Amino acid sequence: MAVGGGIRSAASAYVRARKRIPTWAIKPLRRIRTRLRIKLLHCFCADWVNPAFATCPPKYTAQFLSPAVIRNFAKDPNCDMTEDFLVEALSKGDECFGILDGRTLAAYSWYASQPTRIRPRDLMMQIDGRYVYMYKGFTSDAYRGQRLHAIGKTLALQTYMSRGFRGIISYVEFDNAESLKSTRRMGARLVGSIFILGVFGHYLIYRTRGCRKFGVRITRPRPGSDAPSTDTPSPLKFE
Repeated sequence: MAVGGGIRSAASAYVRARKRIPTWAIKPLRRIRTRLRIKLLHCFCADWVNPAFATCPPKYTAQFLSPAVIRNFAKDPNCDMTEDFLVEALSKGDECFGILDGRTLAAYSWYASQPTRIRPRDLMMQIDGRYVYMYKGFTSDAYRGQRLHAIGKTLALQTYMSRGFRGIISYVEFDNAESLKSTRRMGARLVGSIFILGVFGHYLIYRTRGCRKFGVRITRPRPGSDAPSTDTPSPLKFE
């Protein structure tokens, strides 16, 4: 009864508020709502190798994938890698670490040392060059629950640290409970957060002090160019 009463109260409040909106304002408000972007990103740093995830199960093969192998797997739409995505990722030298079950791509994650597009697509993630940015982690439905994402990310971390990088930076949206759990499980620590509010292509962006420490910031491509901007932040930015 209490739950039902709460729902009815909320519905009643919505109806009252809706009646107070002038008819002429309804259409513009609907348009704004469709163009409104609100995101809260939690940024994590993995800079130590958790031994619990440093070994790939014997039935799988874990390795960085060549562009040719990646393109072959991308022919399967279930792998969620479009041609446009591959062209951009490979053109800037991004690497894909995959876990294979025979000829099946069970899981993968991408790694970048250059500014990388996020959602919204007109924004880029940029980090301190001493770290590698991990994005687009994927596990096929048939292989979920085996902690392959944490294993793949840990093995990739080993390789990057052996190359001289300090660690891996990644972000997880605040409401993605499973990814937050997986990221913490492998030993990554929360270092800061980024809040993004966008309306009609204009953005208010706030990053916490921890993000600034790791050089994590949001940039935009230069007008008329597909190349990422390395020196021009989003037009409205608060820190």
